Amino acid sequence: MDPVQQSSSTNPEQYRLTSLPATYFDPAKNDPDGWTECILRPGMKEALLAQPGFPIRVPRPSSPAHRIGPIDGAGLGMFATRAIEAGDLIFAERPLLLGPGAWTYVLERDPGTDRMDMLFREWEEYMKVAVDRMDPAKQAAYRALSNAHLDDGSLPLVGILRTNGFSVTGVLRKVVPDLPKGEIHELTAIGEVLSRVNHSCRPNAHVRMDTHSLSLQLVALRPIASGEQVTVAYTDILAPYTTRKRKLAPYGFTCSCLSCADPVRSDRRRRTLALARRVLHREDFTVWLHPASGLSDEHMSGLLEEVREKIEAEGLWDTPMYAEYLMRMRDMYAALGKREELEKAALRVLEYASAHEGYIEPLVRKSAAIVHGHPGNCEFWDVRAKFRENPPPVDESLSEEELERMYKSKQDKEESDEKKEPDEKQQDQVKTDEGQEEGIQKQEQDNAQQQNLEQEAKTAMETTPTV
Repeated sequence: MDPVQQSSSTNPEQYRLTSLPATYFDPAKNDPDGWTECILRPGMKEALLAQPGFPIRVPRPSSPAHRIGPIDGAGLGMFATRAIEAGDLIFAERPLLLGPGAWTYVLERDPGTDRMDMLFREWEEYMKVAVDRMDPAKQAAYRALSNAHLDDGSLPLVGILRTNGFSVTGVLRKVVPDLPKGEIHELTAIGEVLSRVNHSCRPNAHVRMDTHSLSLQLVALRPIASGEQVTVAYTDILAPYTTRKRKLAPYGFTCSCLSCADPVRSDRRRRTLALARRVLHREDFTVWLHPASGLSDEHMSGLLEEVREKIEAEGLWDTPMYAEYLMRMRDMYAALGKREELEKAALRVLEYASAHEGYIEPLVRKSAAIVHGHPGNCEFWDVRAKFRENPPPVDESLSEEELERMYKSKQDKEESDEKKEPDEKQQDQVKTDEGQEEGIQKQEQDNAQQQNLEQEAKTAMETTPTV
C-alpha cells in the first residue's frame, strides 16, 4: 500500500513512494523474486503495471556464474566462476531502489539555509522513507554499498545512490513516453549485487533494465574466462582519455585498464577507428554491391577485418560501432550467398542484442539465427551474384564519378603505403594525429564553454554520471 501522499505544495513533482511488485502483510503472497522500493513520477506505476504479464519472472543463468570477492586497492568486485559465452546472462536481480537520479526542487521553508544544502536534506528525507520501507536485510545491504560522495555535501543515502546508480531512463521512457527529458530528470536503479561490478573502459559485460520483470540484467558482451573479473562501463568509452578520466573522477578511482594505461596510443587508435567506420555506412556497402564498382568479393571483408582489429584492440564491444560492424558482416555474407557464415554472423548480432535489447536464452538465440540466416529473410541475399548476372543500369544507382570519388583516394593511399618504408608511415601517422589532436582540443574547449553556460542556467544540481 502506498503511503499517504504529500500535498503539491511540499511535493511539486508529485513523486510517489511505492513497492513493485506489490507487497502483502502475508509474506507467502509476496513475489518470490522480491520487490523494489520506488520513487516514481505520476503515471509511471500505472504504466509499469499495465505491461502484459507484469511482473514476469526474473531470468536466471543456467548455472551460477559469478562470485563477489576483494580486489587489492579497489574494494570488492565480481569474478566469473565458469566460462561465460557472449550474450549469456551472468546475473539478474530486482533493484533495491528505483528513483530519481537528481533532486530538482527546494522547499522555501528555511530561507536562511544554503539552497544546495536544503536540496540535499530534502532528497535525503525521501531516500530515508524509501530505504526504511525495505526489509532489514535489504536496508543493511543498501547502507553497506560504496559512497564516493563524502565531501561534496551529499548525505549518506543520497551519496550511495549517486555512487551506485545505473541509468535506466531510456528503457523506462519506452514504457512511459512522456517522462521529462534532460539530465536532471534521469532515473536510476540500485542493485544489491550488481552495484559491486567495477568499471573498465574495455568492459566485458553490460547492465540493462528489463521492465517486464523489473530487473537489472548483467549480460556478457564477449566470452569471459573463469576467474576473469566482470566489468561494465560507467561512462562513454568512445570518449578521449581526458574526458573519461574527468567523468570518472567523482567515483574516487583512476581506471587502470589497458587503454588508460597507454592513453596516447589508445586515443590514436580510436581516432583511426572513427575514420575507418565509414565502411560501415550503408552508402559504401551499396557501392561494393554494384558491379560497376569493379571491387572484388574480398574487398569488403578486408575493410571489415580492419574495423574488427581496431575494435578488439581497444575493447570496444559495448558500443554502437560494434553493433554496426556485426550487422554489416551479416549483410556481407548474405550478399555473397554464404549461408553458414551468415548464420554465425546473425548469431553474433543476437548476442549483442541479448545484452542491449533484452536477454535472449541461448537456444532461442541459435534458433533465431537460423531463421535470420534463411535466404528468404535476407535483404541482400546473393545480391553480388545477381548483379553480375543482371546488372542494373548505372545511371539508376551510382554514377562513375561517385564511385571514383569514394574509392580512388583509398586505392591511391594503398598504393602509396606499399612504397613507403615503415618509418615513413609512422611519420605520416604522427602528423595526422597532431592535426586531429588540435581539433579535439578545440572541440573540448568549446564543449567546456557550453557546459558552463548550461550549468549557470540550471536551477538544480547536476548529478554525478551514473553507470
